[in-house]
Amino acid sequence: MRYRTADGLVFWRFLTGNHRIVAISPKGYPDAEETANAIRTVQACSPAAPIDFSSDRGGMWTWSMRVDGKIVATSAHPYGRRREVDSAAARFRLLAPTAVIDEWVGGRGDQRPRRRGESSVMRV
Repeated sequence: MRYRTADGLVFWRFLTGNHRIVAISPKGYPDAEETANAIRTVQACSPAAPIDFSSDRGGMWTWSMRVDGKIVATSAHPYGRRREVDSAAARFRLLAPTAVIDEWVGGRGDQRPRRRGESSVMRV
């Protein structure tokens, strides 16, 4: 799913079929097409791209994926255990290549219209 912020930048987030956010873009893009190109890069590179794990002083874990030395995707939220963040990153790596890019780009507070018969595959 792509969304536009108040300052006009477009971000992406990976959602599961039940609308749980799995990953988010680390930066905003000037338009929907550049955002879609960034998504396609993540999809093409995710099977082999390095994933870094980090922990803050409170013990919460996050992951980030790099392509050509740049962070291209990050965990949507922190995890309490290392094995949870490992599992989340592995799921993202597995599902990202086949994610469907949702053509709808919402603005702040917009709700994407429901579609009849939506599948439960991950959407971008």
